Amino acid sequence: MSKNAIATTTEIPANPAKAFFVEMITRDIELQDAILDLLDNCVDGIRRNGKAKGDKPYQGHYAHITFSEDEFLIEDNCGGIPLDIAEKYAFMMGRPAKSKDSKSGTIGVYGIGMKRAIFKIGRSCVVHSHAKKNTFEVTINKQWLDDDTNWKLTAVETKPVIKSNGTRIVISDLHPTIRNEFAEGSEFRQKFPGVVRDAYSLLLEKGFEVKVNAVKIAPKLPTLLWDKSKKADSLKPYIYEAEINGVSVFLAVGFREKPDTQASEESDAKPRYSSEDAGWTIVCNDRVVLPYDKTRQTGWGWGGVPSYHTQFIGITGFVIFEGDPAALPMTTTKRGVDANSPLYTTVRERMQEGLLRFTKFTNDWKGFETTHIFNKSDPVALPKIQELANRGEVKFNKVKGEGTQRQALPHLPERPKEVSDRLISFRRPIKEIKAVSQLLFENQDMSPSEVGEECFNLVLRKVK
Repeated sequence: MSKNAIATTTEIPANPAKAFFVEMITRDIELQDAILDLLDNCVDGIRRNGKAKGDKPYQGHYAHITFSEDEFLIEDNCGGIPLDIAEKYAFMMGRPAKSKDSKSGTIGVYGIGMKRAIFKIGRSCVVHSHAKKNTFEVTINKQWLDDDTNWKLTAVETKPVIKSNGTRIVISDLHPTIRNEFAEGSEFRQKFPGVVRDAYSLLLEKGFEVKVNAVKIAPKLPTLLWDKSKKADSLKPYIYEAEINGVSVFLAVGFREKPDTQASEESDAKPRYSSEDAGWTIVCNDRVVLPYDKTRQTGWGWGGVPSYHTQFIGITGFVIFEGDPAALPMTTTKRGVDANSPLYTTVRERMQEGLLRFTKFTNDWKGFETTHIFNKSDPVALPKIQELANRGEVKFNKVKGEGTQRQALPHLPERPKEVSDRLISFRRPIKEIKAVSQLLFENQDMSPSEVGEECFNLVLRKVK
């Protein structure tokens, strides 16, 4: 090339392909979690409008979900999407840095929840927003998805189709796999209401109404046993509170209900305890991001804490984080915790501190009668536990570390040092118990404990 020759240039396209983008943001999220993202947006709308106050901050607000093999619909009365937010970032594939919504108490961080849910479910969608100042619709269809040159959407002013300020999203042209999930009698259809209940129990208890296919979801409010007596060795939860880098933390762990007595074990009634309800539940801004975890992620099985075993089936703990969503230790799907978060590693040490006390109590009292201890305690709902702690019903001690931290250490009842008797417990087939009962009492319907006791007494008389 000569010195005076002009170099030729060629433009090379580097814009993203929509198909690739859509596949990437939907690949690693489950259908149920994508729908929960839409519910999160409803709650964020209430928070953003500053209406979440008092004991029932979400009272009067709702989100109703209906789905079939033909379409998915979610409608709420949580304020709608203001037009300026729609223009700035609500429909963008990720929120611009200058448009970060760090409103304390919200859940959204990355700005992909609504779009990810839409693309996960189907290929056509109409978003209808009825806000205070504007009512508009945005349509996403197959033609727009297939056109890599057009990344703009159009907001069309329209008349409201919902009575209150809120949002209505209708998704159609469902993916084949989604149609199967939404079909009558499907496993997803049966289990999804339980998923909503587990993730939103605290929100439901605070007044938020969620219906799935016209069925109202009832909260499953967590409780822990609390002996309200002033005795030093009474059964109370371990409680920890902190304020670290603008995030408030409340932690409580203990026994969730009275253990079955020997008499109830002999009945045919279904046991009250279940491993499904044991372990740790992590909550971020009222949203459960990790329910009933029993792994190393929440401190089980390391740092001196034993691995989870069914003997610890009655131990349950809860950690509530409140603050800027970007500072909370949750994953992008909001269905797990970021175990590498400095905030979470600090709190996890306290989680292990609490676990150690109740696993040790369980091991120390193994084989001994504990009914007299648990009969003095009553189940107390988690919001009430927070209230009791704030009222000074427990004694807090400062914990060294970042921010302000304090903990209330329960002095759990100790096992008697001098033991004069022990509990004997074992299982045998009912048919064999009845046969022995008939031999000893000429009555096959004596209780298993009476049969066992008479067998022991019979041998004891021979020993003596």
